[in-house]
Amino acid sequence: MVQFDETHLQLGKIVNDIRMPYEFRGINKNNFPVKIESRVTCGCTALNNAEITLNPGEIFFLKGHLKERSQAVKTTKKIVVRVYNQNSLLIQEESLLFTMDLINKNDI
Repeated sequence: MVQFDETHLQLGKIVNDIRMPYEFRGINKNNFPVKIESRVTCGCTALNNAEITLNPGEIFFLKGHLKERSQAVKTTKKIVVRVYNQNSLLIQEESLLFTMDLINKNDI
């Protein structure tokens, strides 16, 4: 099993025209190496490391950023993480979420 410290981050209020970084910390709890493939479900979310191979007990970070947006909304973004064993069999699927209130710079 790959375990994440948190699966839902609350980013609070952020200005909509700035780049907002995020990261999820995890560890490979299996006694064998795994390959992680991650994808974002929206074009306004970027992921720096979509594929990672992990040894047993290895700690890792999924990092990325929310791209600048022209409108303010309350929003939740999702990253889908799939974990494969050495035989390329899917052994786990996890959804990582982050929620924020985007505000206009003029409303500060």
